Amino acid sequence: MNIFKTLTFSGVILFFSCLTYAKTIIYSEPFDEHTTGWKRILVVKNGNTAFVHLGSEGIEVRIYGPDHKRLVFMKNANNGFNIGLATTYIEGVFEINGQIEIFLSQLKSKNVSELKRVTIDPVTAKVVKTETLLTGNGFDVKKDDGSDAYFVVSRQDGSPLNINTYFDSISTKQYTVSIPEMQAVNIIGAGESDKSCYIIISPVAKKHKPMEVYIASLIDGANDFEVHKIDAELPAEYNMRYVTFDGKTKKFNIVNVTEVDKKSEYSTFGGHNLISYLATQLTTIDVTTNVASTKMILGKKVDDYAKNKLGVEEGYSGSFNFLESIDEGTVLGFEERYTINNGRSTTYGYGNVGILLLDKEGNELKGYSVQKKQAKPSSVFSGLSMGSPYFGYAYFHSKGGDYVVVNDLPENLERSSNKDLKTLLTVSDANAVLYSFNKDNTDRSLLFDVSANKRITRFANISSSRFDANTNTYITLMIESNNGLKKEHLAWVTLD
Repeated sequence: MNIFKTLTFSGVILFFSCLTYAKTIIYSEPFDEHTTGWKRILVVKNGNTAFVHLGSEGIEVRIYGPDHKRLVFMKNANNGFNIGLATTYIEGVFEINGQIEIFLSQLKSKNVSELKRVTIDPVTAKVVKTETLLTGNGFDVKKDDGSDAYFVVSRQDGSPLNINTYFDSISTKQYTVSIPEMQAVNIIGAGESDKSCYIIISPVAKKHKPMEVYIASLIDGANDFEVHKIDAELPAEYNMRYVTFDGKTKKFNIVNVTEVDKKSEYSTFGGHNLISYLATQLTTIDVTTNVASTKMILGKKVDDYAKNKLGVEEGYSGSFNFLESIDEGTVLGFEERYTINNGRSTTYGYGNVGILLLDKEGNELKGYSVQKKQAKPSSVFSGLSMGSPYFGYAYFHSKGGDYVVVNDLPENLERSSNKDLKTLLTVSDANAVLYSFNKDNTDRSLLFDVSANKRITRFANISSSRFDANTNTYITLMIESNNGLKKEHLAWVTLD
């Protein structure tokens, strides 16, 4: 449809007519591209947006107001938190008691890490406090969506789980969860709701043996955790496991990849490796009843969409790599992969995206597929594209439908067949593309505006993106590449 789109670029408002999905875009001021480190976007309760970059030189913080104009920019030197890019990992970035809290795990020696909490003033963007919370070899930090309560789970090999609860970021209580028969445990997942903590744990299984499942619960007001064994088992063959917790329904969803007979109706959807066929398994655990249910994911609606809408005769065969809980149920994301060997070199590629929506009982509601062909030259295939900040895809759900963002070559927008797609080799050649699925309608358009200069491309940092449901706005980093010279902008894309 031909609509008018409003754009604000560094304070200048532009109007132009284009064939696109209705949206309003506002860009921040340009700044130098960060090529290393970690980037996080946080929307705080007063409507401000915080962009945090952690690099070897320290922590950069940019704060923008509800009107998306920059309020403050601060470079915090690498003092106290001592960030090393190879030894530091972000466990979470949250707003707690009006402050921006960054949780960092830092490797100190083999199998020993420290969990640090870095507190940033949301007005000055300065680091006001750095403290070491715990020592262990694994951490899980979870925050309650409805309050400032959060908790930290730490683990040491051969030791019980230690759980620290911080209900107001000041008072602290420590708990120990131990099961006599467990010498070593896996933390499968954790969640918090109404100041109650829930942790799924499992003893480390022997090779190729299913994993037993336990749930440890600390209900608000209780003196200690209660541990219950769940009548369910998880496959242990692969470490590809995603977990979400829905605080409203108090249910965990656990998705595993598992081996199946190649003749199984599920195996083609789960994908395959060099020696076996894989399938996708969904396990749901209700923490109020400690009852679990398990079912295999067929993915028929994604398969049908690929065949009927995209003309992919063989249907869809992707590997699972995304999980999210929404009000309607659960969303699973998949990605195809391929290998091309021309006799001189081998190219490993990331193919079409599959999005599957399930209801709260795990039944298929809707399925979509997005065409893409992204190559990553490498001597060894290193997994799915979600490890790259620019390749892969971003999914978000709003009141207007379902959306997928990918970076793609401009000429692929005019192609309807997967066979005609050109392969994206370098992200600097790409523009960000928005796919919107609303009922039976599918729209495809550029996420950002198009430059008259064909040498300029504008692509998204897929991994540094988030969706603000309160304002129906997708917030991401837009990188503008002008003949190899790159600048970053924060971009707010509000869907009409």
